[in-house]
Amino acid sequence: MRKIRCALLFLLLAALLAACGKNVEKQVMKQMELGQRYLEEEDYEAALVAFNKVIELDPKTWEAYEGLVNVYEAQENYSDALAALGIGLDAVGYENISDDDQTWVVERYLAWAEMDEERGDYDSAQEILEQGYEKTGDESILEMLNELNEGNELIVWDDAVFEELVREKLSLEGDVYVRDLDEVTELVILGNTHVIVNGDLEDWWFRHLSVMDQEGELIQNGMGILTAFYGIGEGDEAERYTEKGDIHSVNALKYFRNLKSVLIIANHIEDISVISDLDLGSAVFFANDISDLSPLYSFKNYDYNGNEQFVEIGDVLAK
Repeated sequence: MRKIRCALLFLLLAALLAACGKNVEKQVMKQMELGQRYLEEEDYEAALVAFNKVIELDPKTWEAYEGLVNVYEAQENYSDALAALGIGLDAVGYENISDDDQTWVVERYLAWAEMDEERGDYDSAQEILEQGYEKTGDESILEMLNELNEGNELIVWDDAVFEELVREKLSLEGDVYVRDLDEVTELVILGNTHVIVNGDLEDWWFRHLSVMDQEGELIQNGMGILTAFYGIGEGDEAERYTEKGDIHSVNALKYFRNLKSVLIIANHIEDISVISDLDLGSAVFFANDISDLSPLYSFKNYDYNGNEQFVEIGDVLAK
């Protein structure tokens, strides 16, 4: 008799638990529907209440955390969105959500970090990416984190003139970081006088050998002095420069991680080995004091202008 009573009690308890489970499931579904509806209607406070109610009922309902993140994003409250996403991943587990949801999670971390980076809040961007990589182990997040850390590297200048010219051109004051140079894809430096970034000055030129008279005027025919110079402008308004600048080292080029083209002429650069480590499409160093030209051999422009690497600007080459 006692065994029968125990069995009946067990069955009753099981039935009650099943009923409770179904009731909780119904409540979860109802609150999720309410949360989604409120979100679509932009009733964000009501949506937050509904999604949080779902989490109280079943902390492993991933869709509720997604809902919270979507609400906070709509409110542009990214700090709470980040917190909600982290809590949801801890509760449910990144490995337990669908592939589409995993993609969505990674995209959130990358987008939020990019927004902070564009605002100049690099510490916040780093925090977001570190949490993202810790929670997901995603390689694209790690790649962006590494790039961010690289951009946070402080530049150590080894040539005062090069530093001064770059700082003045880019309006850089105080400490300069790698990220501060990311806008530069094309760099032209003419002696000590002109710095051109991304083609912002087009009317300049370099004359390899020109015939000039004693007063420095160009002559088309007859005897004269062969010299080299660079110029700015056109026609009678053109300025000619026949003095070399004072740049001796270009090792700081290694910090220009987006640089594709470099032309630095009329200086005293001897070592250009740094360009071997850069992803350049063009490199020209006319009128310098280069001791080893081999880093230039891979560039097409060297094939027909290689001899100009030896030209001394402003010097009399022949009479």
